Amino acid sequence: MLLTAAGQFTADATERELEGLFQRYAPGLGSYFLARLRDPELAEELTARVFVMAVQKFEQCRGNRAGWLWAIAQSVLSRYVRDRNRVPPPPLNVAERDPGEAAEQRELQARLPEILSELNEQQHEVVYLKYFQDLSNTEIAEATGMTPANVAVVLHRTLKRLRELIDAPAAREKMA
Repeated sequence: MLLTAAGQFTADATERELEGLFQRYAPGLGSYFLARLRDPELAEELTARVFVMAVQKFEQCRGNRAGWLWAIAQSVLSRYVRDRNRVPPPPLNVAERDPGEAAEQRELQARLPEILSELNEQQHEVVYLKYFQDLSNTEIAEATGMTPANVAVVLHRTLKRLRELIDAPAAREKMA
């Protein structure tokens, strides 16, 4: 009887923890898939797949649960893209503020797919997890299999490259 009670307690604790993980991370995972695939129904489906896998493999998780869930999400997205034999478009999140800035923002938004096409998948992933999901370098490292130091280097180089790509047309205009 004691074993059954202990087993039941463990199952209840696991269920509560999974519910907490779902409440905390499902919205962010959903927006991650939506930004990458631009399809709300597909984003919802892939988010559900992440949590189905999380339930199935919960006992295997050691360490940071957030990083583990993001690693599952990355795997689910990669598998989906590979199975569909297409690359998801990069996320576009450009906010317009005042009318003068709006024209610049629209121009940047028009150039953004070309600019982001210069980044590789790892760079896309790291920037998205850092700036759109507010993960720490350690959490990104756990999600991607990189070291935290490597995450910092990739972020630094990627941001430097993005600045160069964004500023390139302005520099050409000044030279003309």
